Amino acid sequence: MDDLFASGSYNKSVKVWKRSSFECVKQFEHESGNVYALATTYNLRNNQQPSLISVGSDMSIYEWDLEKTLLRTYTFVHSHHLVLLCLTRRHATHFTTDSNVTPSSASDSSIHQGDIEDYALIGNCHTTALVGIHGSIDYCCFPQFDSSSLSKLVSASRETCGYFSIHPLRIEDTTNKQHYFPDSNVLVTKFLLSEGVGQVVDFMPLMRTTTDGKQSGDHFEPHVSKPVTNVVGMTEDLPCADECCPITKLFRGDQVNLMRGRVPSSAHMKLDPNDDLFNKMISHSIIRRLEIVHGHIDFLVECTPVFNYGREKHIVKISNDRKCVVFTAEESGHKLILQCNRACFEKATEDGRGIVGSLELSELDVEKSCVFLLSYVEKDTTGVTRHEETFNTSEEDSHRKSVDSDKYCRILPGLVHKTNQLAVETITYWQNYIKRSEYQGIFREQVNRSLLALKLLMFEKTGAIISSPTTSLPKVIGGERNYDYRYFWMRDGTFAINAFLQASMIDDAAKIIGFIERMIHYEMEERHKQRDMDVPAIVAAEEQVSDIDIVTTTSGTMRAPIHNIYTIDGKSLDHVEEITTFTGFRNSRPVRVGNMATQNIELDIYGELMDAIYSYDSKRPISYDLWLKLRKMVEFVIVNWKNPDHSIWEKTSATAHYVYSKVMAWCCLDRAIRLAERRSFPAPIQHWLKTRNEIYEDIMKKGYNEKLGSFVQSYGSNALDVSLLIMPLVNFLSISDPRMISTIETIDRKPKEGGLVSSSLVYRNNDIHHQDKTMRFTEGTYNMFSFWLLRVLALMGDRDKKKLRQAQLMFEKISTFSNHVDLFSEITSFTGNMLGNFIHCNTHASLIVAAVELSKRLE
Repeated sequence: MDDLFASGSYNKSVKVWKRSSFECVKQFEHESGNVYALATTYNLRNNQQPSLISVGSDMSIYEWDLEKTLLRTYTFVHSHHLVLLCLTRRHATHFTTDSNVTPSSASDSSIHQGDIEDYALIGNCHTTALVGIHGSIDYCCFPQFDSSSLSKLVSASRETCGYFSIHPLRIEDTTNKQHYFPDSNVLVTKFLLSEGVGQVVDFMPLMRTTTDGKQSGDHFEPHVSKPVTNVVGMTEDLPCADECCPITKLFRGDQVNLMRGRVPSSAHMKLDPNDDLFNKMISHSIIRRLEIVHGHIDFLVECTPVFNYGREKHIVKISNDRKCVVFTAEESGHKLILQCNRACFEKATEDGRGIVGSLELSELDVEKSCVFLLSYVEKDTTGVTRHEETFNTSEEDSHRKSVDSDKYCRILPGLVHKTNQLAVETITYWQNYIKRSEYQGIFREQVNRSLLALKLLMFEKTGAIISSPTTSLPKVIGGERNYDYRYFWMRDGTFAINAFLQASMIDDAAKIIGFIERMIHYEMEERHKQRDMDVPAIVAAEEQVSDIDIVTTTSGTMRAPIHNIYTIDGKSLDHVEEITTFTGFRNSRPVRVGNMATQNIELDIYGELMDAIYSYDSKRPISYDLWLKLRKMVEFVIVNWKNPDHSIWEKTSATAHYVYSKVMAWCCLDRAIRLAERRSFPAPIQHWLKTRNEIYEDIMKKGYNEKLGSFVQSYGSNALDVSLLIMPLVNFLSISDPRMISTIETIDRKPKEGGLVSSSLVYRNNDIHHQDKTMRFTEGTYNMFSFWLLRVLALMGDRDKKKLRQAQLMFEKISTFSNHVDLFSEITSFTGNMLGNFIHCNTHASLIVAAVELSKRLE
């Protein structure tokens, strides 16, 4: 027994070795997927027989016979201590338990990845970070949403994972809780132990954005606003309706005591707007304030970054005073700087990629907290004279010399004081932001959290809103449908516009509208430039306005007035790259950067856009110039609505005549006609009316399956599709129309009865066992469509109160599938776990609209 040890890997492989000869004596594949942890022990039923205990990706625990056949001899239920071994095996020397399980050598090539639902989101309207309930930041892109990321959530490889973890040394005895500071995106993670209670407060300072789209933090422009006298229960709004709270702001305020959630009285504080170095350090930063509430706790600090998706090596440099660490990418020269006001950074990790530190906090200490500042700084090309400091990095003088010349190598003066003030500013901004919402209904808590989440997904420079801050979190564990959602989808943007309008957050809706208008203008300019190079339009309408700038290429691919997807900077996406250095979330590969959805033909986006603009115009009238652009888009729909497309599901295998796209083409014409009449805009109304009616009759003739008694996914198919619920929501059909009632009733059945709904969760269609290679796994349910069904039931509740009560109960049920801080991913698995990218813009936008509409009917 003493001569044997085991190793495991993320690729399911388990090997048993002889310690004396390093000979592999056994090899097998773990049955339940990735190997999270291994331990050697004696058989729990026969203390003389050696055994191997393994923890799988589903947290199942197996005991194996090492001396005989190595067959599984016993399956454990979920054991508290053994699952904790999985979570703590990177610090096995700290693992203690009353059982006779002792740590063995777990795999050096893989680490534990938590569940998607274990995370909360912080951000600064330029990028975000995911903070786990155990105190680890496992995903963050610097300096903006689509940049390279800390990668633990999408890579279990020790060579390419990245994280910044703060947690008690005795993590196995720790109870964790997590919540947001009231009405804000400032996060509090608590650690509860027998010897004390501690917490870490995480937030990202916000940067001011100027009218030309530049960040004033980049050139350190001070911005003065009204005095702030309170944080919680603010009685006066700050004048920042159209920009994020600045990082350099003069104000009167109270130093927030985040530890106890109140604001004690203190002296007037002021940030120095001329402190260029400090301003630069916090322009792209995360601030983590570690505090002791009572008792005393030993904490462990680990930080291991990655650059360029793990493809670029970096140098680690620790200062002599152990208060600062500089991680420098060897090729690009970009830096991550980690600072702390206490000397806690002890040594580099064994692989030389990160640092490990420890500290003890006690309620008896004069200072009961410490501050960590993690900053991203791009390569310095200014030639500024650098500060001189001494670092412990290497015995070689050349290394020490390079460290001494680094101006970021010293702790910033007044770090604690300034970061405390930034905490007050950040909380103040978020609390004043959420005050703009006029929704005060019974679902206020969920709506406010969703509004705060959507705001975190907005790129303040341009007004774009991303679908999700993550890439390649899988739709199915082990599957290949892992996509990069860190971009602006036209469809998602319009759903977000409607959500902001429902809550009367007009300024946020206006920012997205502004981004879309700039994209339309740019695309139409490009079309004019290419007109002489392209061939005529592939479809000719019977009556056609002469100035239609829509063509097809010589390859026959349809050219549209706008793309369905853009980068957050407003650029077209034309490539996707597979990151082979990343192992994926629980071995779900590939990990992708970029997205090829821009090559899809998605005719539905024009209806969604016109519907959103029609609603927006009732709050803030659009310009005539925008109307001219929209008019050309309408003509594009008239010319091309009869063509097949990829529609909302973006299936890459083939196009089809999707009913959803046909309905949204009708919606585009309908809203354009209504908008032209309401604003008296010039338009060929009769021509549009004729096409609108033609589309309507085509759908009613070809989109309804008499045998099923339901509308179907596409012309000629027998598949149900949840997207058909859009029909009454855009007033295509009355909720009391017999065909609509029959369709809703068919969808609202259990899957085994031919429907799509299971315990308030909705599958996208009843063809969930896809035959194409990339969609061969059974899917989970799509959260946003649960809220669509809820809205439909609420509409039916106008005539049938039972349906209204069903809708209310459904909202409560759906809410239970959010995580501990009321956030949703894209998909819920069969087991109730979160799947898909997290957090999901469309889900939270749909929640807001559903909550507002349901509240009105319940009042």
